[in-house]
Amino acid sequence: MEERITWNYTTWLNIVFLVLAFALLVRFLRTGGRQMMAMMNGSPDDSTSQDHHQQAPPAGAEPHLNDSDVTQSRDRGNEQ
Repeated sequence: MEERITWNYTTWLNIVFLVLAFALLVRFLRTGGRQMMAMMNGSPDDSTSQDHHQQAPPAGAEPHLNDSDVTQSRDRGNEQ
């Protein structure tokens, strides 16, 4: 008996997911995904990156404490 390739449900699922992956890739490329990824390739020290810590917080938001602020306030508490 000669064996042959058969098309079962997993074959159809593979085709559906390949089409879905292709559609998502096309959408990614058409909406500027390549430029976004190129922008993310830079280091944090690049002059083109924005310094988000220098921006004022939105109205009504609590100020963000970084690690040095927390350490300094903890050290001040130990000195008393």
